[in-house]
Amino acid sequence: GQRLSFLRGGNIWTIDADGSGARRLTSDARGAQRGAEWSPDGTRLAAVRKGGLYVIAAGGGGQTRISRVGSLDPRRGPARWSRAGDRIVFSDGSVIVINRDGSGRRRLADGSNPAWSPDGSRVAFDRPADGHVFVISLSGGAARLVTKRVHLAGPSWSPDGSALVAGDAGEEYYFPRDHEAGIYRVAPDGSELKRLIPDAHSAVDVRDARTGARIAFFTVAGYADSEALLALSRSYLALRLAADRLHVHRPSTGALVASTRVPRN
Repeated sequence: GQRLSFLRGGNIWTIDADGSGARRLTSDARGAQRGAEWSPDGTRLAAVRKGGLYVIAAGGGGQTRISRVGSLDPRRGPARWSRAGDRIVFSDGSVIVINRDGSGRRRLADGSNPAWSPDGSRVAFDRPADGHVFVISLSGGAARLVTKRVHLAGPSWSPDGSALVAGDAGEEYYFPRDHEAGIYRVAPDGSELKRLIPDAHSAVDVRDARTGARIAFFTVAGYADSEALLALSRSYLALRLAADRLHVHRPSTGALVASTRVPRN
């Protein structure tokens, strides 16, 4: 679009894309949970603000509270318009769908960061309690767990609705980051989970225990935690990686000498 929205001093503003025409739309300093989102036709904005979910006239005609909301929490994500512009999904700790005029309020599930599927039939969201992504149909039924092996948050749909992309939940919900951290693509039924970035690599820093002088520094493919160093001699360094592989390197150059799979126990 030609106009952008932003938050300043707890109020919602719009501005032309070239930096001109700044306009303050609210003056109550109620803030906005992750900002305000434009309606598809560009005539309104929706925002979760202190005290409620508001629909705001983009032309400066005021705002209307269409639902009550408790405290704000940026980790719950912004309000989202359906592609048709007739409904809004938001989170107040629960995922809520509501018509743009405030009617038809419906709680779907506990969760945050809701996102409409392109056809408006499903909503993806994450859940702070366990750091996983779920998909729920608006036609009824329980939410489907999409991600089982990794902690992910902030799902987004592909344009054709065939896939979701979600990121590392470590920062969003303070889960410990591990070798599974990254950005993933997954089908809405939970199949075809694939990490897009980054490729897993670990840095190995070899130092003299007496002086602290660096002997060698190199990277290895895979994830090696602080307890992965199994043996170190003048000629060889053995590392056990999270994928249950044993790598043997030359400490002086980092060159891989051998690699073999080892049992977990």
